[in-house]
Amino acid sequence: MLKCKSAGIKVIMVTGDQKPTAAAIAAKVNIISDPENEYNRLIEKGMSEEEAFSKCSAIVIHGDELDKVRQIDE
Repeated sequence: MLKCKSAGIKVIMVTGDQKPTAAAIAAKVNIISDPENEYNRLIEKGMSEEEAFSKCSAIVIHGDELDKVRQIDE
């Protein structure tokens, strides 16, 4: 995974797990290098959405959230 990142390849993981589980797995396989800077974790710590988005190094998105965006675009 680290070789991919150093080559500029962005890795995306798709899973049926809930966000906390997906984030933990992604951290174990080095997709997320700093779990403390994941968007949802920053929100849980009380950051605003805008601040969390500007400071995060990764974002875990649940499929239901993607479906909502898709429905808005249609």
